[in-house]
Amino acid sequence: MRVLPLAATLLALAPLAVPGMACAQAQTAVSPEHLALGHELAKRNNDEVSADNQVSAMLVSAAKIFAENKDLRELEKEYPGAIKKMLDAMAPVIREETLRALPRLWDRLGAIYAANMTEQELRDAIAFYSGPVGVRLRAAMIGDLDMKAMLSEVLADPDKNISEKALGASLDSTARGAIRALSSADQQALAQFAFTPAGAQIQRLNAQIIKAASDWSNEANPELDAKLEKIAEDVVAKILDKEQSK
Repeated sequence: MRVLPLAATLLALAPLAVPGMACAQAQTAVSPEHLALGHELAKRNNDEVSADNQVSAMLVSAAKIFAENKDLRELEKEYPGAIKKMLDAMAPVIREETLRALPRLWDRLGAIYAANMTEQELRDAIAFYSGPVGVRLRAAMIGDLDMKAMLSEVLADPDKNISEKALGASLDSTARGAIRALSSADQQALAQFAFTPAGAQIQRLNAQIIKAASDWSNEANPELDAKLEKIAEDVVAKILDKEQSK
C-alpha cells in the first residue's frame, strides 16, 4: 500500500513550486564538492521536521480520500471512527519509514541538481530556499497539500505504481495553492527568483525530479506493507471484538 509513505514525495518537490517548463538535461560527472551542494539543496527542502509535518498533513488528506472509497465507506458507516483509528495506529510506522527513507531521496535529487546546475546556481538556490520566503513557501505547501490525484489512483488499484501524471497533478495543485497563500511581497520575490539562472534551471529539471520522486515513492517495501496490513487487521479485529462484547 504505497500511499502511506508518500508524504515525503511532495516535500521533495518543494523547489518546483514555481510552475515551469519540463525538459530533460544531459547529466555530466561532477566533483564531490559540487555533489555536496546538490545534496544540500535537496535536503534543504526535505529536512526531517518538514517531513514530519508533511506526514501529518498527508494523513488528514488520506482520511478524506479513504472516506470516498466504497469498501472503507461501508466500514466507516457500520463502525464510525474506524478510518481514523486505522490511520492513527499506522501514523508512527509511517513517520518512522518516511524519515528512514529520506536520505535515499536526498542522494537522488542531489545528484540531479549537481549534474545540471552550476556551483553558483546551486548556491543561489540554497540561499533562496534557506531564506524567509523559502521557509514560508514550504509551510504554505504543507498547508495546501493536495494528494487527491495520487490517493485516488492508489485506492483504485493498490498494487499499481503511482504514475508520474498523478504525482505531477498533485504537485501542480499544491504549488498553485501554496503560491496563492503567500503574501504579494513573497509572490513577487518568488517570481523574481524564477527568472534567475538558478530558478530557471530548477524549472527545467521538473521532469527529472518528478521521475526520481516517483521511482522513490514506488519502491517495493514488503516489510512496511506487512506492518501496515497487520495494523489494519488488528484495528478491525479490536472494533469487532468490542462490538461483539456489547
